[in-house]
Amino acid sequence: MSISPDTAGRVWVPAPLQSAPVNTGSVQGVWAMPGEEVEWNWVHLSNGQSYVSGYAIKNKTLPEPSEESKL
Repeated sequence: MSISPDTAGRVWVPAPLQSAPVNTGSVQGVWAMPGEEVEWNWVHLSNGQSYVSGYAIKNKTLPEPSEESKL
């Protein structure tokens, strides 16, 4: 995740590298708040090219505690 904060505390998260031309309607990036993560939606074309067609912003989740740490 590339962090470029703005004045509202949001960060610009650029989309992963894509192989399809930009004019496919691909997503170039999204603004997210600290503590959020972006899940990218991909389209894979029959010619082997791929591009990001959308995204979902989710709250970061903490990992479940391991059995050892519960003791």
